[in-house]
Amino acid sequence: MKHFILTALLTISFATWASTSFAAQCISPSRIKQNAALLESTEGRGLGTGVLYQDDILITTYSNTQKAKNLQAYIPAYDNVSHNLKVLYAHPRPDIAIMKLAEPVSDTTPLTLARKVLRAEPMRFLSFPFNNRKRLGTAGTRLNTLARFTDDTRLLYFSATLDDWAFYGDNGGIFFNCKGELVGLNFGMINEGKKPELIYGLNMRAIEDALNAAGVPVRREY
Repeated sequence: MKHFILTALLTISFATWASTSFAAQCISPSRIKQNAALLESTEGRGLGTGVLYQDDILITTYSNTQKAKNLQAYIPAYDNVSHNLKVLYAHPRPDIAIMKLAEPVSDTTPLTLARKVLRAEPMRFLSFPFNNRKRLGTAGTRLNTLARFTDDTRLLYFSATLDDWAFYGDNGGIFFNCKGELVGLNFGMINEGKKPELIYGLNMRAIEDALNAAGVPVRREY
């Protein structure tokens, strides 16, 4: 019995150390902030978050593109406002859009889609809480579940829990794994009146499908 208990304790200790060690090796928040974009109306009102997939391609949600007739993207890492965004592909189901910037942003690091994501895998969530330029930040998160919808056989949706309630529900917020690869895109949340909050996102397979539909080359870890 003592041997069993000792083995169990060692197993738990190793799992905790491995998880902590893995999380400690996650890409820095400053690195992923370089690809952040705030979607605004031409009057400067924040509408949601997007991510620069490369210097002139932005990924966001379909609903963000519908909030205003004239959109502009503010790129805080370069203090740059890009006007004349062109929608290459957008669809309400899943809630995703691929847009092209008229003026490419130089020196951006092209992103890669993750090959897969594991349950309880540590991730970073990037967003502008409350669509405020001054509140760009990151929060830690872990994947909870994967789900299939009966009317869409592709594996598109997952739920995750944020460790900072202030970041919940920002439409278009981005999930990164610890390597800095794109894992998903936030499109909703459930407010249960407690912290942490549950949020829902499209996963990297939905992003890949949308990039293909937009005619944009896909970079993915296979």
